[in-house]
Amino acid sequence: MRAAQLKPAASLTSSICKAVRENIISGHLAPGAKIRAAEIGDLYGCALTTVREALSRLAAEGLVTIEDQRGFRIAPVSRSDLVDLTQTRVEIECTALRMAIAKGDADWESAVVGSCHRLCREPFSQEACSHPSQSWIALHQAFHINLVNGCGSPRLLEICGRLYQQADRYRYLSMRMPARNVDKEHEKIAAAAVGRDAPTATSMLSDHYLTTTRIIIDLAESGGFELVK
Repeated sequence: MRAAQLKPAASLTSSICKAVRENIISGHLAPGAKIRAAEIGDLYGCALTTVREALSRLAAEGLVTIEDQRGFRIAPVSRSDLVDLTQTRVEIECTALRMAIAKGDADWESAVVGSCHRLCREPFSQEACSHPSQSWIALHQAFHINLVNGCGSPRLLEICGRLYQQADRYRYLSMRMPARNVDKEHEKIAAAAVGRDAPTATSMLSDHYLTTTRIIIDLAESGGFELVK
């Protein structure tokens, strides 16, 4: 496990939860691997109960599974889970986007356009690295958050956030995707959203996610990484 520097948080449990989450999403903790809570406690200098509480929170997010007698494992990844995750994400986020288009104000429009512009100006990766840079990842997440942020439902936004994190695991596990004009896809989604064209915006968002899923499955099947059925 990569030791990330703990940043100030509401509690030590929250800090541990954030650090472990980042290691899971980035792939530094392999899918299906057993989590050694004592080692995490030693790594960050905290009590075992604190680590277990953090892991229980991650289990609620679907990133960790709980075994008998308080054991933990990194949640596995599979083709069936990816397909289910994508279909669920399409349903939930398209609902949130329709609500945002109906309710969003000028500030929402500005946030969507601004975050899309910044994302499109950011290089996907640094030099020869096959994975997206941390700055691109942050801007990409900001765009998708801003897109649905005008829906007016904190609970719906929380669900969207969790689904995004779970989908991020698959993006990290895959190699760099083949040539695809993702910037143009983002720009078209943003334009339809602020243009209050809900049918077009939701259709494009759905295609955006489904295309990514098809590419990830194709990469796995060609030997790019392991994705169980």
